Amino acid sequence: MSGELRIFVSAYACRPGTGSEEGSGWNLVCQIARLGRVWVATLDEHRAAIEAHLADHPMPNVEFH
Repeated sequence: MSGELRIFVSAYACRPGTGSEEGSGWNLVCQIARLGRVWVATLDEHRAAIEAHLADHPMPNVEFH
């Protein structure tokens, strides 16, 4: 078994470039991603903003669902 940490995050509100709950969810994911591989379950309504941000700022160890 690999020593890589694998983390599942349920972030109801998670959107880059925002404040409040959405920004907190995004920042949580960014910090956790420093530890290992991350899978994030979040609202589909944030998909466009997340994909646009990741196009310029890739996070190869993070998958959004």
